[in-house]
Amino acid sequence: MNCRMEENSRLFDVLCALEKGYRTGDFGELFPFLAQDCVMESQWVLTPNIGYDAVVSYFTGKGKTLAKNDCFPDCSIVELVGNCNPMENATVIVNGKETGMSSAGLMYTPGKLCMLMEQTINDETNGVIVDVMLDEAGMIKRIDLCMPEMFKYRYFYTYVCFFPTTADWEEGEEYHPDQEHLVRVSEDYYGELYLFLCCAGYRFDEYEDLRIPMDHWCKALDYWKEFISAASFDEAFEKIAGVDYDNGTIQNPEAGIRLGRIGKDSWDNRYTNRTMFDGLIEWTNLCKDTYAFINTYGW
Repeated sequence: MNCRMEENSRLFDVLCALEKGYRTGDFGELFPFLAQDCVMESQWVLTPNIGYDAVVSYFTGKGKTLAKNDCFPDCSIVELVGNCNPMENATVIVNGKETGMSSAGLMYTPGKLCMLMEQTINDETNGVIVDVMLDEAGMIKRIDLCMPEMFKYRYFYTYVCFFPTTADWEEGEEYHPDQEHLVRVSEDYYGELYLFLCCAGYRFDEYEDLRIPMDHWCKALDYWKEFISAASFDEAFEKIAGVDYDNGTIQNPEAGIRLGRIGKDSWDNRYTNRTMFDGLIEWTNLCKDTYAFINTYGW
């Protein structure tokens, strides 16, 4: 894993295996991802499971219990938003006694993928955020079961796969989910992809497999940077659409139309979505001198 975007792609594969385990009771596909020194810990349990054998034993037993009672939880992959979601007026308990009220928060990595697990019993829904930490080799180092109230998140439903290719890569060549340097971009960022690739002279399509020349891709990221660096939405609109008030012209009318349709929403979410921009910049800088194209695999 060379960057945060690639780590998230590895996390996605890990979380899919974890999700399948909770959905079927069979965690066999998760075990190859576990490091020998992995730790599993819960905010509701004092004693952690330490080491590969202990974690495998826990999930094996959990799977049997789920299957026996036919009580499989609902699981969804989610993306963390921001880096903290403070709980206001939380009860402070010291040595088993309430000592007052306070605000509490947990710092986390914005943009990281986790899993939300929910189960409804007697009309009451209880949720858990499963936060997985990987080591440098991409193996599971920690699994933490946390209170969902400590996180702000949004669902990671549909997405488009992006991966760099060389000039001799044939268009239409078979796509592989384990493609080198593959990253996933969710639908929450489609607006920016449509807008800024349009500005760069290339048409994005979430449903089609695309082959984007690297210079167009880098130019799109330059437009994205210019957009979020503007002092106001009006300034961003004028710069990106190329508005010339003196001559009454607009250099990029299609960009102007897209800005009119979705630009304000992208502007309002520019700080939240900057996490994706920063991740794509880091990923692109690793690839742009070696690869000629950015390919996409549509939903």
